[in-house]
Amino acid sequence: MKFNAVKINNDRRRKVEINGFGIPFGGLGTGYGVFGRYGFLRENFNSTPDVAPALYPACGEEFWQYNDNPAFAAPYAFILKVDGKEYVLQEQKLEWLPQAKPVKKVEVEAEMPKGYFRFRGIPGVEVKMTAFSPLIPGDISESNIPVQVFDFELKNTGKIAKNIELQLRHRFLTWINGTDRKFNVASGPWSIYNDLHGQAAFQIVGGEGTNRGAALKLDVAAGKNVPSRALLAWHYPYFKTPSPCDRNMYRRYYTLRFAHVLDVLEYAAGNADKWSAAIDRWHDSYNVPGAFSRLWFSSLSSIVTGTMMADTGEYFEIETPHYWINTMDVSVYTSWCVMVNWPELERKDMEQYYSAIHTSGELAGFVWHSLWDDASHYEEEPTFMLRVLRDLVWLRDRDFVKAVWPTLVMVMERVLRNCTPEGLICSPHGNQSYDAWKMPGISAYVNSAWVYALHAFEQAAKIVGMPETILGRSASELCRKAAAALDKLLWNEKNGSWNCFDPQGIETENVGESIFLEQMFGRWALAEVADTKELFDVDRMKRMLQTLHSNNLIEDEGRFRGWSNGMLPGGKPDMCSYHAKTCWMCSQLNLGSLLGLFGDEDKSLDVFASIEMSLGANILAVGEWNQAVDAKKRPVTLPEEPGKDTARFPSYPRYKSAWEWLPRLLGMKLDFDSFYFQPFRKIDFELNDITLGGSVFSISVEKGWTKCLVNGKPVSGDVVKLSRDVKKYKLSFVK
Repeated sequence: MKFNAVKINNDRRRKVEINGFGIPFGGLGTGYGVFGRYGFLRENFNSTPDVAPALYPACGEEFWQYNDNPAFAAPYAFILKVDGKEYVLQEQKLEWLPQAKPVKKVEVEAEMPKGYFRFRGIPGVEVKMTAFSPLIPGDISESNIPVQVFDFELKNTGKIAKNIELQLRHRFLTWINGTDRKFNVASGPWSIYNDLHGQAAFQIVGGEGTNRGAALKLDVAAGKNVPSRALLAWHYPYFKTPSPCDRNMYRRYYTLRFAHVLDVLEYAAGNADKWSAAIDRWHDSYNVPGAFSRLWFSSLSSIVTGTMMADTGEYFEIETPHYWINTMDVSVYTSWCVMVNWPELERKDMEQYYSAIHTSGELAGFVWHSLWDDASHYEEEPTFMLRVLRDLVWLRDRDFVKAVWPTLVMVMERVLRNCTPEGLICSPHGNQSYDAWKMPGISAYVNSAWVYALHAFEQAAKIVGMPETILGRSASELCRKAAAALDKLLWNEKNGSWNCFDPQGIETENVGESIFLEQMFGRWALAEVADTKELFDVDRMKRMLQTLHSNNLIEDEGRFRGWSNGMLPGGKPDMCSYHAKTCWMCSQLNLGSLLGLFGDEDKSLDVFASIEMSLGANILAVGEWNQAVDAKKRPVTLPEEPGKDTARFPSYPRYKSAWEWLPRLLGMKLDFDSFYFQPFRKIDFELNDITLGGSVFSISVEKGWTKCLVNGKPVSGDVVKLSRDVKKYKLSFVK
């Protein structure tokens, strides 16, 4: 069957000027600021990531669009003074700098965690800037430094020398460094803005501190290019999460290293070149089609804008714009970003969840939807168990899982006690992560998770040497019985897929026969676990994926190509519920991933390329990308949640599930002792010194490969098996 696939765009960077605001800079849970065509638009150094539970979802566009909303302007600006005239390096005039003229154009390109800027329209001067904050894979401490670095190139394009002054200016008065030696820093003069909660520090290397920030005066000869570096550091020691269920006050993780903002400034001045080179190496280590690297690295915007870290080890991911923290149904997707780049954070998240599970009373074994908050009536226990096995094989922490095994047993027992006689979950609420789209009765979403959770419990028990029994019954037998019952109840031979749900007599307006994009969510969650059994007929799985790819597709040529969460048979929009007709990124990414897992690389790559093409310049601020389908099968902005289709910050966290595609392209699976690789054959790509599952890999893949060399030696077989006890490999897949 022919289909019109989207061609992968190979540009590594993405121009983002049409976003309206720019790029976020900050570290893991440090707070952040945004810089772009309208200058500093968002300073969020001393608050939680943006939430608006009182306004959401019925909020006006002004909440989501920061570009011309004064409430979101930050009290910082870059000024360039040329021959006595002042220019503010942004496209919009600042009311607190009336004498400064905005530039005509700010051109922006994103390659997170770096941003590249060109400022047009200053007579006789060419201005370029590279901005970044340190995000270094594998190094949590070095990725947790509250600073933004701005590297300028100022070129005099005129025929005579020019007097140029670069200023990093604050709206209010700042304190200039004095003569007391304890306040001096080796990197030079500075100034500080103080408020009740902390400080921000300003420095331009080689310049001076001023009572409004920092400045550098230069005499630039005709035709000469002069570099300069500006630093904006901050130090706000305390935070609370936005959750009303978490009243604790925490100290920020970076306070373990930095007692004062000048400590940050000093360290940044001495290490910025090292960070810049490390970020460039990180980018260069992924020689993959541009669509992949752009989406992977751009999703770091969600790490910057949506996380908080405490000095006692807590790691919080905020499901912005909601106030929920460490949400189980979201983290199962987003954690792929940290599993690849900072796997310790996945461990921290799961440790927090274990500690929150009650071990006695009515709530024994209950898994929170969000930590300490369960207003949504989700069944999170199956998803939790899926993460347990996935993390066990990825992180190889047998002792930890063995220590919490009694809690895991309680989690599984809690679900089983409430199952039907056939061993399936029947939900009276029908709220299974798709919120407004209720799936009452027995749904494919929660029950595919439950069936594979039973399998995950069985596999985890083998790894840690514990009994695989739940309420005295074999998990493997329970799994087989539940899978058969689900298959019999929901498989629709005519449609070639499993129905979304069977209402089991529960009154509902939603359509159970709707074709649901994540009907095999449980299988996706264990896609990288090598011992995962095919619990459903493989031919049916493949047919289901083809049905989803064709039936749920909506497109507007050149603008949007995506897959709706739900669609009625025959490709008719399911208009019963607004979350049925939306195109969530995680659902689409999972469809593409499973297509690849079951051998259809063409359609798999089509899904990824289509998503990335559709996002366009919104890639850094995707929200939940609730593009939807109307009754005539046209892609439209979702009327019920228009804000989620606008370019905004912070990025909705499920965006980070794009990182699961790294092991997918590699055909990578793991068990506790071995790696297995069977890469895609449809594209060329190369990875250099990438850490996955505890080992470092350099992998080159030639399109149409037929054999593999491991550390230069040929190996036999279509699937390459490697010991996990070896910590470095070089793999070459060649024709």
